[in-house]
Amino acid sequence: MQEHPVSFRVLSSLDVRVGADSTKIAAPRPRALLAQLLLNANQTVSTSALIDGMWGGQPPQHPESALHVVVCRLRRALGELAPRLVRDAPGYRIELDPEELDFLRARLRAQEADAAMRAGDAARASALFDDALACWTGEPLAELATFPFYDLATTRLRQLQLGYVEARNAAYLRCGRHLDVLKDVDEWIEIEPWRERLRAHQMVALYRSDRQIEALAAYEELRRLLVNDFGVEPHADLQRLQGRILRRDPTLLANRLDVQSREQPLSSVNVIDLTTQSERRERLREITLDPADVVMVEGGPGVEKSWLVAEVRSGATDHAFDRGDTLRRVSLTDWLAETN
Repeated sequence: MQEHPVSFRVLSSLDVRVGADSTKIAAPRPRALLAQLLLNANQTVSTSALIDGMWGGQPPQHPESALHVVVCRLRRALGELAPRLVRDAPGYRIELDPEELDFLRARLRAQEADAAMRAGDAARASALFDDALACWTGEPLAELATFPFYDLATTRLRQLQLGYVEARNAAYLRCGRHLDVLKDVDEWIEIEPWRERLRAHQMVALYRSDRQIEALAAYEELRRLLVNDFGVEPHADLQRLQGRILRRDPTLLANRLDVQSREQPLSSVNVIDLTTQSERRERLREITLDPADVVMVEGGPGVEKSWLVAEVRSGATDHAFDRGDTLRRVSLTDWLAETN
């Protein structure tokens, strides 16, 4: 039985620890061998796959013998952990508890999160996906980038991480945490600009944050990329989401926790009483709209309040308008949708 806790890491620089002590594996090839085994922990990796991963299309003259030398060097470096490295024809495997390896620990937390989502517990799922993503503590295996196995392995890890980000975002949105989605979604979109599910989460989060125009702009940006790069339109589900945002579908706000307290501090209020056409035009020329202002448009039926709003639409899309009964921040586009 292991006296001290053991920790293996591949979701950063390769690291092996027994208790607080790091196990030094300095030579590149033993590190590359260990990384390949850890990425397939508790599974046998064939000698041919290990050879390809370290030497690619330029293997040594006697590749099996060269691999055996690397295995022996790795065993020595592992010290008391050497029994974990097992010869199992036709290859080798490393044996460990899933909690000992960050890669497997992340996968376990994600599986638990999936189960929580299926059970309807989005809050617990969010926390578990956060735990899974916290296993990434750096750029995976960056010091091994010259080895042939690196590109495929790190692409696999990146796609796994991105899948967890998308699943976490879905859990966040389910329990009303749209602002948390917006914290890093732009960074992920920069990495994967064509990822439609990621864009969908961005659009919903923006819409729930009273940023309807930005949500629609996000869709148009993705559409341009897909059409220009691949000649295809966004998936039908994304097109439907765009339509729901255009229609201001109230069900998109179903899980918004702050829907009862979304008013913003108001720096000033301009009240416009509209009676005649000449007064409307004169008052329009006098208005200086500040981004923090709320303009309350008052007047009886038929005084063409919507006309005034339409006249200033191009320069006031972020301003707040109301019709006099209550003061609340709404986008100009939303106000128009309500009054027309």
